[in-house]
Amino acid sequence: MAEQEPPQHCNPAPLPLPPPFETYIVQVPKDQIYRIPPPENASLVEHYRSQVRQHRQNRCPCFRYLKRLALPVFLPLILLTAAIIIFFAIVNPTTPTFAVNSFSVKDVSKSKTEYDFSVRIINPSNRVSLSYAGGGLAVASHAGKEFATGSTPRFFQPHGNMTDLKLLLRSTKSPTKGSNKPLWIKLRIEFTVGAKIGQLELRRMRLDVKCDVKVSGLDKKVRISSQDCNSNLS
Repeated sequence: MAEQEPPQHCNPAPLPLPPPFETYIVQVPKDQIYRIPPPENASLVEHYRSQVRQHRQNRCPCFRYLKRLALPVFLPLILLTAAIIIFFAIVNPTTPTFAVNSFSVKDVSKSKTEYDFSVRIINPSNRVSLSYAGGGLAVASHAGKEFATGSTPRFFQPHGNMTDLKLLLRSTKSPTKGSNKPLWIKLRIEFTVGAKIGQLELRRMRLDVKCDVKVSGLDKKVRISSQDCNSNLS
């Protein structure tokens, strides 16, 4: 028999060596670095929450009752205040306008003179009527010096009404009596008026009127050439 040759073993090829280790540097912005809180922080938060709950439970029970009473008590007051403000804003009376229609001079005696003013008053309000109290002051002056005084009568003026008021002022002296030269007369009137809507009286106010009137003189027949009247309601 022929001799068998022993099997030949194949040696594997050697593996390639791994590449050498390399180092990489990665830069991350600070605002993108997130930290995980330590575990003990959770226990601190839970302890704080338990303290808050205990404080709320130990709070005086009167605060709870006050909370329950505050809404039904203060809410109607707030609504009532708002309603009153809106009401007076809507019905707030408009200031009346004044104009001197005529002016005459009458000698009562050698030492006394009467000055008769006719004043037209217009109440432009379409809701509020005005009740004028009597006893208001009326003063006529010239060049800063008063020469005649009187009082206002009591009367009622409906809304949207025009009233001609007669004012009688008396004096013992005259600035330029009997003169035909033009001069300025200042008429000042003080009223106390009450605003009313129907039978409801709202409030009482002060009404101040100032009229600068240029007249032809202080003779018996006085002619008004120009005037400027201003009124203020407060």
